[in-house]
Amino acid sequence: LLVLQQSADALELWQHRLREHESQKLATLPPGAAIMDLMFELNSEQGTTLVLVTHDRQQAERCERRLAIGAGCLRELARGDQG
Repeated sequence: LLVLQQSADALELWQHRLREHESQKLATLPPGAAIMDLMFELNSEQGTTLVLVTHDRQQAERCERRLAIGAGCLRELARGDQG
């Protein structure tokens, strides 16, 4: 029950922060960029785990840890490594 309450609280926080960001940033940023900014911001503030699956190298570079899948293998990428 505690886990469900924490999840509900986290969802409420995300919804509140998204509404804040919509009014502040969506006028100047593409909607996807504003949402990505919010996700990274909450990840940093709340100490949550963010799993991002993308082909966008700029977004991937924002992550603390990056993994690549190729030839059936999973490997960790160093900063600046293009994969």
